[in-house]
Amino acid sequence: MHLTLHLEQVLVTAGGRITCQRCTAQSKRTKLQCGIAALKGKTKCGFHGGRSTGPKTPEGRVRCAQAKTIHGNDTRADRAEHSKKMAEIRDLEALGFQIGLLSGSRFAGRKPKSRG
Repeated sequence: MHLTLHLEQVLVTAGGRITCQRCTAQSKRTKLQCGIAALKGKTKCGFHGGRSTGPKTPEGRVRCAQAKTIHGNDTRADRAEHSKKMAEIRDLEALGFQIGLLSGSRFAGRKPKSRG
């Protein structure tokens, strides 16, 4: 079942006297748009990050960039280590097939982008 939702862009409150931008955040669970008004000059309400100003200092920006992860709690170093180990497994697998120790299908998964 696929739901198509029409998302309202403005909210009219106080009996039609106040018009404001609607928060553009969408619920992961219900797939519905947030029903709260966005903060003035922002696209999100206070609950969904409208009060956030981000890092201000150069050190804060560097710290934020280093802390960024794609999913879960893995850091860049963890992902680099995992990639290195997977490259080693692929090398050992290739050697096993080359000397005839292994037969059948290859190791499932994505191949590493670069080896080095």
